[in-house]
Amino acid sequence: MSAEKFPVPAWVKPEQRAEFAVRLAAFYHDKSGSLGKLSVALGGSSSMLHMQLNTTGTITVNTCIKIEELLGRDVFPREFLRPYIFVAE
Repeated sequence: MSAEKFPVPAWVKPEQRAEFAVRLAAFYHDKSGSLGKLSVALGGSSSMLHMQLNTTGTITVNTCIKIEELLGRDVFPREFLRPYIFVAE
């Protein structure tokens, strides 16, 4: 699966795609856009998403699935978060 199916704005650098997608998910979850609130809603600590993004530059496959389950596949599919890992159906 290529990233073209789930485009992001041109000003987002490829290495920033994961952070952009996660921050967008945080806004979908709560109008404050808090990564901490989204992390807690996913069952983690308030720093879970920050730690994943800062350590690896992306989020885990399991976290992608949890975000999809929380926000709904029709609104936020896992393929948007990690288009090179998941294959859109």
